[in-house]
Amino acid sequence: MNVLITGGTGFIGKQIAKEILKTGSLTLDGKQAKPIDKIILFDAFAGDDLPQDPKIEVVIGDITDKTTVANITEKIDVVWHLAAVVSSAAEADFDLGMDVNLYGLLNLLEELRKKQTMPRVIFASGCAV
Repeated sequence: MNVLITGGTGFIGKQIAKEILKTGSLTLDGKQAKPIDKIILFDAFAGDDLPQDPKIEVVIGDITDKTTVANITEKIDVVWHLAAVVSSAAEADFDLGMDVNLYGLLNLLEELRKKQTMPRVIFASGCAV
């Protein structure tokens, strides 16, 4: 099973990746657990203290770029969508907040909709909802 974590180099993304690595598998829809083959940590920033494991791939990019999103969603089974601009930054730069928080999500969902595999999406809302 291939996992994509957007916002993956942030605190929560790293913790999710560590837990997935610890269990080594994921269960979807109550079916038999499937082993993890790859975890892509996708973010605009490299981050630090990232999990060191051959199954981890770090991809630095822009979630508002449709080509990038198409590339990172290739052969993905599960997505944890954490990529977002925090509320204070979005309030300071409205266009940036809209681009990342709304259009970035729409880019991601549109690419996933095109897939034959119907990847599962876990969406974590921000703290300022």
